[in-house]
Amino acid sequence: MVEWGRGSSIFDTEPEMIVCLQRSLDALHREKTIIKECFVDLASFPEDQIIPAAALIDMWKELYGLDEEFWSIANLQKLTIHGLANIVSRYAGFYVSVVLYFFLCFCFITHFDLLIICCCELMICMWKKSLLSNLVVIITRKEEMEEDGYYSDLFFTLHHMLRGLAIHEASEDTTEQRNSLIIDIHGDNLPSWWTEQKYQPKNARLLSVSTAFSRKWHYMQLPKVEVLVLNFQTEKYELPDFLDKMDKLKVLIVINYGSSPAELSNFQLLGSLPNLKRIRLEGVLITSTTKNPIQLDSLKKIAFSKCDLGQAFSNSSFKFSVAFPNLVEMNVEHCHDLKELPAD
Repeated sequence: MVEWGRGSSIFDTEPEMIVCLQRSLDALHREKTIIKECFVDLASFPEDQIIPAAALIDMWKELYGLDEEFWSIANLQKLTIHGLANIVSRYAGFYVSVVLYFFLCFCFITHFDLLIICCCELMICMWKKSLLSNLVVIITRKEEMEEDGYYSDLFFTLHHMLRGLAIHEASEDTTEQRNSLIIDIHGDNLPSWWTEQKYQPKNARLLSVSTAFSRKWHYMQLPKVEVLVLNFQTEKYELPDFLDKMDKLKVLIVINYGSSPAELSNFQLLGSLPNLKRIRLEGVLITSTTKNPIQLDSLKKIAFSKCDLGQAFSNSSFKFSVAFPNLVEMNVEHCHDLKELPAD
């Protein structure tokens, strides 16, 4: 289920665009049916924002049984080859900057004034056009209990037209029969089925909600949801209360696209999810894990990226072995305030 908070999409007024963009997708769909589902899943993330390959791997392990990571990467490569997604390397922008730096040094040494001016203008132009903005050029300390290969540094983006195509594909079924439920909230515009509690999408296995602010959520009946993606851009964010009814939820992805970590509350709701296996948190601030302690017996993997965790894990009473007794993998990257993990 997909709702367009801004009104009709470009596909409503430009139907010929669907035909043009659909050709690549249909070619892949004939080759491998699951590709279309993977493509639709990319729309779970906001347009033109980077999508971590690690998040997609977690989603597809549970949705489609792709236990081996290379199968997920192979699907992403096929989408990229057919122009349905863009691959982004985290350090590509850094490498470009290094090359330009050494080239400038060479110009200064050889007194190539014209080249110096051209190179400086090029760097300014790149900055102004934000050509490197999607490449996340960040050099920081990285700690991982288990190395996640190079996939931690692999990202993808989806152009807004391609995201529109993915949303169009997801909305072909009736509300009650849709497998993917992608909701973009703008202002107070909510789907009528949500506010009126009619035609609940009870068959949805994936739910994505994107909003620019935190709000009180209407209740939703989504008994089959296995993957929940929450995107937002605000200083504070409260996990929705309907989480405690998602008994089949296996993957939770929470991403803040703001410039600073957002305070995340209602974290204790996760304790009511008996099948939760994978959690990914990006750009959030967790103040305490001991005020409302939780125990996630099914959790296998947890990942933190650009989070403030120092307050959460600084209390000596917190024990990973108690809170996450079956944890197999933990990834921590770009969490500057976390000096060390609590010892069990």
